[in-house]
Amino acid sequence: MWPVSARWQASVPGVVPWRTELTWSVDGRTWRPLRLHTGAYVDDATSQVRWSLRNVAVSGLDTDLDDLSPFGVLVRARIGIEYGPGDREMIPAGLYRCRVTGRGFGSKIVELEGESFEAAVIDDEFPAVRQLGTQLGSDLLTTLIRETLPSARIRFGVEDRVMPAFVSGDESRWGVVDGNADSPSVARALAARVATDRSGTFVVGPVPSLQDDPVGTVDSGPGQLLVSSSEKLTREGVYNRIAVRGESSDPDIPPVGPFIVEDDDPLSPTFIGTDPLRGGFGAVTFHYASPLITKADQAIQTGRSMLAPKLGLRQQLDFTQQFDPSRESGDVLLVRSPRGLTPTLLDRVEVDMVGFTMTSACRATRTRLAGSTVTAVIEDGGEGG
Repeated sequence: MWPVSARWQASVPGVVPWRTELTWSVDGRTWRPLRLHTGAYVDDATSQVRWSLRNVAVSGLDTDLDDLSPFGVLVRARIGIEYGPGDREMIPAGLYRCRVTGRGFGSKIVELEGESFEAAVIDDEFPAVRQLGTQLGSDLLTTLIRETLPSARIRFGVEDRVMPAFVSGDESRWGVVDGNADSPSVARALAARVATDRSGTFVVGPVPSLQDDPVGTVDSGPGQLLVSSSEKLTREGVYNRIAVRGESSDPDIPPVGPFIVEDDDPLSPTFIGTDPLRGGFGAVTFHYASPLITKADQAIQTGRSMLAPKLGLRQQLDFTQQFDPSRESGDVLLVRSPRGLTPTLLDRVEVDMVGFTMTSACRATRTRLAGSTVTAVIEDGGEGG
């Protein structure tokens, strides 16, 4: 949840005069206003590019928009409350590069789509497989991001570790920074994720999970935020066991693991210990190996951070009227669903910047990761690390 004032919190729910500001720039220094006609932003913690602009239609307030193109143009969004004339509280709603622009012949309306700057790091692949020397994870991440974006702001919120020398598995720069679920990345080795926040800052922080403290309640009824909700549950993408191995390319660093982190909570719907023929979820294992994992405690920490977001049954909730755009993907909320008031993790939030409605994809479960089992599997008479 983005920090907002007590005045903001007291205004929500209620009849709130929401306002959106969109500006654009060709140099990141001088910003020009846009008039927003339609459009939404999406904040998706499950995507490698966290923020995106969708179906946006704008016109210029002070100039023609001939220069508004996918080639080097930045768009900045802000959303907030206008308490009175000249009295606004605005919060960032993403920093984007234009991905697509278009308009009809003679039209002053420009349609555009945008994406946050993880996309720039993803695009900037290494020319060839790259040798990376021993260094702190924070130093390596800073180097890799700022080679692409020299003026990038980066904030660290996890414990740092020394990364061993290694050779990237392929040409993917983002695969070394964060990558997909099985990338041997620095982020996984730090039990972290790398993503931009609302302001465009790259944040290296803990992986959000349902074990985080709730930041608020979304209930139904008079004066509440939840107007309607629908539920669809699926086991797709749900794992209850992570097997982690460290496989350094340095012959002087022995392999470690595998270490197993699993859901051993009997009250959890994804509890690993019940026979599927007796109503159990069954064991679903995700395997992960990285040359950056060299110690047992590191493997266990990585396994826990990877298990947390993979637990939980998927639940879809629709916020159709009142909303609070300070809520973000990764927030844990207590939400009224057909199963009652339930802790849910916001995986994805879509905000209509004109109609001021919100749709959220969430996860809900009773799993308590703090009670999970960690087991070192010993192979060939060796030690697990």
